[in-house]
Amino acid sequence: MDTKKVLFDLCSLNQIGNKAECTEYIKQALSGIADIKMLDSDCIAATFKGISDGEILFDAHIDQIGMVVTFVDDNGFVKVAAAGGIDAKTLLAKTVKILGNKPVDAVFSSTPPHLKSSDTAVSDITELILDTALGANAKDFVSVGDYVVYNNTPAELLSGRVTSAFLDNRAGVCALLLLADMLKGKQLKKSVTLLFSTEEELGCRKVKTSTFALADNITEAVAVDVTFATAPDVSSAHGGELGGGAMVGISPFLNANVTNKILKVAEENNLPYQKEVMGAATSTNADSIGITKSGIPTGLVSIPIRNMHTSIEVADMCDIENTAKLLYEYVIAGGVAEC
Repeated sequence: MDTKKVLFDLCSLNQIGNKAECTEYIKQALSGIADIKMLDSDCIAATFKGISDGEILFDAHIDQIGMVVTFVDDNGFVKVAAAGGIDAKTLLAKTVKILGNKPVDAVFSSTPPHLKSSDTAVSDITELILDTALGANAKDFVSVGDYVVYNNTPAELLSGRVTSAFLDNRAGVCALLLLADMLKGKQLKKSVTLLFSTEEELGCRKVKTSTFALADNITEAVAVDVTFATAPDVSSAHGGELGGGAMVGISPFLNANVTNKILKVAEENNLPYQKEVMGAATSTNADSIGITKSGIPTGLVSIPIRNMHTSIEVADMCDIENTAKLLYEYVIAGGVAEC
């Protein structure tokens, strides 16, 4: 599998609101190599059958942050609200795409510094205005309720690193598709289900309903997401190193048996890994999976990225590939024998 191509494909698609382009991509990618099940209109599960009754669930959310149109005036200016964790100060002078009845490129207006009496911090996205440059024709293409996404072209940087919007969590999705490619045709001790869920950015919503639908057969689970990477303003106390390998979550919210097995597998296979310690909730889908029905023993593996929740997130391709290898070896080892 061409990992970079798959990642760039995923980052070029939109999965927000009624746009389910990643769902369709995943369905096509896994068709014929796994048993596909649609859990609703946009959450999809793919199962590889094993020889025992046990079943391991891996989840990666496929939704993205974005915005939604709340107002369109007669001069082509548009106001929006956040759909997910948008930092308003990163939007000034950015280009975006409005997913109207045809895609419309627009820019966030910025008052020239010559006309400002002082520098004013923007704290609320509702204070910003989008310019469609369509004038009175804007309402022919843009309506209240349309979704707005970053104008995004994934790009390759130096040293095996890439930048794009939506690496949160297309990096995790890519790792699971790479895992699927590794599992193809293998005889497995336990069945493996890959869950691609939505609305994580809105409060880890649909993983709850999706896992509930699958829970009767699941004996253990691992959520796959992204986390913070170190940068000038992010210390090693709050992030992992790009290229340092997958971040293995350690938290009282996570199952110690699953966590310890992940760490053991990494050590035995000489795979690079880092520890991510959290005192309580992980703020990922793992928190919801772990308390589904009577409880599912759950671990967490995350891929470090820089500039999270912006249009210029940065990841290291080696971290994505090593995450997939770690998950594969966990499967081959049979997961946790008894949780």
